[in-house]
Amino acid sequence: MMPVACLQPHSFQFDPAKLRPQRLRETIREVAKQYEEECRIEEQRMGRPAFRRLFVTLTYAENSKGDPGDVSECLRHVRQWARRLGCEVRYEWVAEVQKRGALHYHLLIWLPRRLLLPKLDRRGWWPHGMTQVQTARNPVGYLCKYASKCRPEDLRRLRKGTRLYGHGGGWPAWRETLRAKLRQRWIRRKLQWRADDVFLYEVEREAAENEREMAALFDLELPAWVQRFERQRPPPGLAGRYTDSESEFLAWQVDQWERQDRRDALLRKGRALLARCTGGYVDRVTGEFFPTPYKVIVERGIVTVQRKEG
Repeated sequence: MMPVACLQPHSFQFDPAKLRPQRLRETIREVAKQYEEECRIEEQRMGRPAFRRLFVTLTYAENSKGDPGDVSECLRHVRQWARRLGCEVRYEWVAEVQKRGALHYHLLIWLPRRLLLPKLDRRGWWPHGMTQVQTARNPVGYLCKYASKCRPEDLRRLRKGTRLYGHGGGWPAWRETLRAKLRQRWIRRKLQWRADDVFLYEVEREAAENEREMAALFDLELPAWVQRFERQRPPPGLAGRYTDSESEFLAWQVDQWERQDRRDALLRKGRALLARCTGGYVDRVTGEFFPTPYKVIVERGIVTVQRKEG
């Protein structure tokens, strides 16, 4: 393991076992906030309270760590039951390891008021023990409380492949918003810089057009910054929009329409616009590759992240 004093500038080390609970808490909090916002919008549109928040605890009858797929199988039955009744349910869950080593799950389900959730153990959807259901008054704080109990030493006692949390349901188009909040910091910054560059280019282009009109009207010389601006290339995504060739502009416009259609199709299916791949991210709409500025070195369970040279 590389000593901390020998790390290169802008490099850092972390222990995945310690970072995993932090990632869990961040994801659980953002998912709960987003589901609450979706339900609030639907209730405002309907003009009345339309959802109940239910806390469901799934426990094992014996001192067991269970199978990694037990909670997924239980939630599959819940989703199928809701779809047969013509609705979708939003849910998220977090695992908790007790002091005696047993594992149990805490579920938070946003259920339409017209439905009554069946007893999961009596229906046979959770045949491993018993369940407890109660109404939630603070949905966001409830799961965050149990997520905060997750400790690195508890992770070592779990069976291989056991998930610590999960979520599902909600509006497919809003899943991209959640993914954007949880992406790595470097890709969030790069996308923000890209959006800022486009915005600044649009502002400068409008100012340059005004300067050109004033110069032509009063027979003045163009400022130097306008001449420099007209020589620079537009940011990615705008190339072809500001050109003297009508055919290039029409081709750019058709390409933008096709990209928007592909983007809308991905959002309707709830798929991500950016896909993770080796070395960074790739845009599923444009095919553009965003390389990560870091390289990762794993040694003795410690991950060292260094800046790439150049």
